[in-house]
Amino acid sequence: MDPDATAQPDAEYELVQAQDTHAQALARMDRARREQEATDAAGYDQPGEASTRTR
Repeated sequence: MDPDATAQPDAEYELVQAQDTHAQALARMDRARREQEATDAAGYDQPGEASTRTR
């Protein structure tokens, strides 16, 4: 059996897995950015924390 014949599908599988992991990381980063923007817009330091800004 040709070693390249089995290496190709393995490499393709690993590429798909890496792309999926990358897409998940980008989604987490985007969600964190949106949460941070919402937190900043609300004037809170942390979610659920009282505002530190004075009026």
